[in-house]
Amino acid sequence: TAVSRSSDPYKCFGIEGQRRVERRNYFFGDSNYTLAREPELAELINRALVPGAQLDEFNEMELIRIQFLVRGVLQYMQAQHTLWREGALSDDYWRRRLKWTCSFVASQVLNPVWQDEIAQQLVDPNFVREVEAGMKEELLEINMGKNRNGT
Repeated sequence: TAVSRSSDPYKCFGIEGQRRVERRNYFFGDSNYTLAREPELAELINRALVPGAQLDEFNEMELIRIQFLVRGVLQYMQAQHTLWREGALSDDYWRRRLKWTCSFVASQVLNPVWQDEIAQQLVDPNFVREVEAGMKEELLEINMGKNRNGT
């Protein structure tokens, strides 16, 4: 059965549930604040997200930090996915989060961690299907845009 999505994304949770959802939205603010305080971590993430970056460009300690970072982001995004499936987040909000997640795990450096998390069954199969489908959709949109522009 399809989950009903009301205009009030917190309706099914009541006031306490609303507060829990709002606290979860602080993740990106907290992450950005941490990156501002820890320039080495910010630089590591920037290097990992640069198109064409390769795993062999990172030392062992950097790869460990990347793995913990990706795992934390995936746990947060999986929680967002669960909230969306339960009707606590709007479709539009989830689509934006999904698009961000797809581009995050598509990174050549971060994707092996995503694949490892899947292999270890550390992520919900429903979340995996949603992200994998979103990644295919993103790739199709990129390719169609290239074909339209003749590049």
